[in-house]
Amino acid sequence: MVGGGPAGCAAALRLAQRDLSVILLERQDVGSLSRDRLRSGEGLIPRALRELADLGIAAHDAPWALSRIRRVRTVGPDGAAATDAVGQLGGIVQIDRALFE
Repeated sequence: MVGGGPAGCAAALRLAQRDLSVILLERQDVGSLSRDRLRSGEGLIPRALRELADLGIAAHDAPWALSRIRRVRTVGPDGAAATDAVGQLGGIVQIDRALFE
């Protein structure tokens, strides 16, 4: 499996659970990522959380789960704003990628 991000890790785990031999390759050493723990795009949406649960990985008390976002507000260039209550779907879990992987 090439790519050790969340999708690559999940795919590799699913293959391993089917008793297949798996090699997971990641170009970048996760330990070399920025020390900033909260980076844009490093959150798991409700669908990803359900996929993890299907793999037997619970996010609610995991050490890599930093915070849960329950409401998202988007503001466009013209100042128009929209708020989405993602908490109704379980929220978005912000992750510490080094611990997650």
